[in-house]
Amino acid sequence: MEIEIRDITPEEAAPYGENADIVLTGRKAVVFTDADGNVGRLYMKEEDIDLLGKQYIAENSALEYSKVCEEWFPKVSWNAYKNDPQRNPPKTIDVEFVCDMDSERTEIWRRLDTGGYLMRKLCNEPFARWLVCRERQGWWEDGACVRPNITFRHRKQTEKVRYDDWNETAAYSDTFNPNFREG
Repeated sequence: MEIEIRDITPEEAAPYGENADIVLTGRKAVVFTDADGNVGRLYMKEEDIDLLGKQYIAENSALEYSKVCEEWFPKVSWNAYKNDPQRNPPKTIDVEFVCDMDSERTEIWRRLDTGGYLMRKLCNEPFARWLVCRERQGWWEDGACVRPNITFRHRKQTEKVRYDDWNETAAYSDTFNPNFREG
């Protein structure tokens, strides 16, 4: 994928009308061209461009055609960046089960190293989202997602979380452990 990063032109800003200043402030036009000559445009935040870099964006992007809009739309994947073991070193955290939340497929776990609490939200698929949580007025309140590359260990069972653009940091089908609670 070849990319060009440049200022947004007045013609590109025109469809946003009066709101162009608000919507496009701090953004640059990134023009993507694939090997077949298909072209798509994305208005990325300058901070994201600076963080990822031109080479990363070029290597971790794809164009998808929309039949409805009859145009190509670029997607930039954050997977390689977020799952980079140098950026987010692998870590194992031992946990113990605390309780189930009433009428939800959600479990509360306690970290054995810090005593902090974690929420494990389960789905109908082999998927679990891990969040930091705390008890507040008799109820468990969820917080931020945990970072990628953490392996949770409950006795002999483990479950690893990784980042995926689809649903951010979670245990996906390849790392989800249906027997995790059994230890």
